[in-house]
Amino acid sequence: MFWFLRKRIDILAETDEFIESFGEDAYQEARNELAKAFERGDTARMKLLESVSKEIAKRSAVDRDLDEQASQDPYSIGHPKGVRLH
Repeated sequence: MFWFLRKRIDILAETDEFIESFGEDAYQEARNELAKAFERGDTARMKLLESVSKEIAKRSAVDRDLDEQASQDPYSIGHPKGVRLH
């Protein structure tokens, strides 16, 4: 069980590092590093970077969706299209 927690902590730490270092380009940079690891045959690094890429994508997709919805109609955030709170 502890190996799973250690792996998750490593993924989150690496994700935070990419986001802090590269900002909006974090996902692309993680994918570039993944390609380099693939070329070297570094499977452990590949697995880590694949998970990091997915985590970055999850975080950025949520932020982008919320920003897009808020700019269109602040009352419909989190509700199906056409459903309003009032």
